Amino acid sequence: MKWECLSNSGSEKSHSRVRYPALFLSSHPGLILSCLESLEPSPMAASSSRSLLQSLKNIFKKPWEITGPCASPEYRDALPLATEYRLHCPATTAAKAIIPTSDPETVYDIKYFPRDGRHNRPPVKRTVLKKADVEQLMAEKTQFQFPPVYLTRKVEEDYNACGGGYQK
Repeated sequence: MKWECLSNSGSEKSHSRVRYPALFLSSHPGLILSCLESLEPSPMAASSSRSLLQSLKNIFKKPWEITGPCASPEYRDALPLATEYRLHCPATTAAKAIIPTSDPETVYDIKYFPRDGRHNRPPVKRTVLKKADVEQLMAEKTQFQFPPVYLTRKVEEDYNACGGGYQK
C-alpha cells in the first residue's frame, strides 16, 4: 500500500511499499496525525470517510495482535527472488558428456551393412597394353586375323564401372 501522506513529512520512505503499515505507523506516531490532517473531510464526505476508516480498521491489525517472526521490523520474506530461485536452466549441463565411441583413437573395425552390394562386388579386370606387348602381337599376326590395334599414348581405366554404385 502506498502512503501519500508520508511525502509531506519528508520521510525517506515516501511512496515505498510498507509491509505492515500498523507497525510502521506505531513506530512513527507523528505520522498518524499528519495523515489524518491531510484528509480534510467535507460534510458530504463524512460518511465516506467513516466507511474508509472502518475498512482500514478491518484491514490493519494492531501491532500487539501481530505475532510470529513477521512482527519483527527486521523480518525478511522467505520467498526467494527470481534471480536467487533458479540460477541456471535445468537443461544446462555442468560438464560436457564423454562418449567413448566419438574419440578417433577408439573408433576402429568399421562394419558395413551385410547387404551392401557396393562392397561385395568382384574387382573389375583390366588389361593395360604396353608397346612391347603390342609389337609381339603384331609379329604373331597372320593375314586372316582382326585389324591392327590402334594404340593411344594414354590408357584410361574406368574406376566408376557400370553397376558399381559410385558416382562423381
